[in-house]
Amino acid sequence: MTDGDEHAGRLAASLRDTLVESLTAPAPHLSAAAWPTLHAAVVCSAPGGDDPDRLLLAVEARLRRRKAAGRRDVPDPRAPALPV
Repeated sequence: MTDGDEHAGRLAASLRDTLVESLTAPAPHLSAAAWPTLHAAVVCSAPGGDDPDRLLLAVEARLRRRKAAGRRDVPDPRAPALPV
């Protein structure tokens, strides 16, 4: 992990903390019991993560790999039956 990666991770975590802090306090006109619980996560993408075409290509490639991996566990219906 480079210093830039660590810095980006710290910035993303800081943004998450700021948002969580501002969203966890109940609105003034609502009781605390009526305010929902907040669950939050943060993700910091690799270089090129801001390019929608590259992200879509990466997602499609991952889906193809998972589909292919799933097919390895399924017997080929055209294969001859094994003797019992």
